[in-house]
Amino acid sequence: MIRWLGALFIYAYLGFFSQVALAQDIKAEIYSKLKNPRCNMALSECNCPEAKEIKGYIAGLLDAGTAKDDIFYKVAKKFTLKAISDNGLKLDIENKLIQEAGENRPQIALEPKDYFDFGSIDKNQGEVRKVFKLYNRGKADLVIRNIRVSCSCVSVSLIKVNEKSPYFGVNGAPEGWRAELKPNEGADLEVVIDLNHKSVREGDLLREIMISSNDPVNPESSVTVKAKVIDKGASSGQHAQGNSEGPRL
Repeated sequence: MIRWLGALFIYAYLGFFSQVALAQDIKAEIYSKLKNPRCNMALSECNCPEAKEIKGYIAGLLDAGTAKDDIFYKVAKKFTLKAISDNGLKLDIENKLIQEAGENRPQIALEPKDYFDFGSIDKNQGEVRKVFKLYNRGKADLVIRNIRVSCSCVSVSLIKVNEKSPYFGVNGAPEGWRAELKPNEGADLEVVIDLNHKSVREGDLLREIMISSNDPVNPESSVTVKAKVIDKGASSGQHAQGNSEGPRL
């Protein structure tokens, strides 16, 4: 009897740890096809708040017995398609979302699509502005619910004909704010970079703009603000200093 109970205990012990190992393998497989949509870092390597939120959401789905494919789909719906790093999987989920939403849906489009590029900008300018485009390419009214940025050195205003919104920063739009675009209607996004902000340094500047809307496929679109920050004043000073040395004998 004692021997039988001992064997049963060992069997249960091994079974428990094999289940734990299996769960870890499944979680690792899921993480391998996901990333943090904010910083684009692999989910398994990222520990920032957004990544922790995604991991907690996945843990809850696993505890509820949700199938792996359904987890990817739910993550994409909650955290946008940008959370999916596997291109084949992303395309499959996007097609499913499009089919689910139907043809008569709003569709947000940004131009340029991936980067709002300021090019080279002089840090001594203080502030630079540039206008980019936002369109509704769908067949239903597009409702913009929020616009926010990743750093307070950047602000954004939405301009529609003669209507101009306030400039939105890291806290986004105030509660209740919204802007509507009819099918094929466009608007301007005026992006401002404060070059005096303490976070702005010489070199590459990369910041994110996030736009929340009623587009069922892309409920939160994001685009990267890109610039090369240079200090022409420092360069001029060095050049002048070099010329002040006088002729060499």
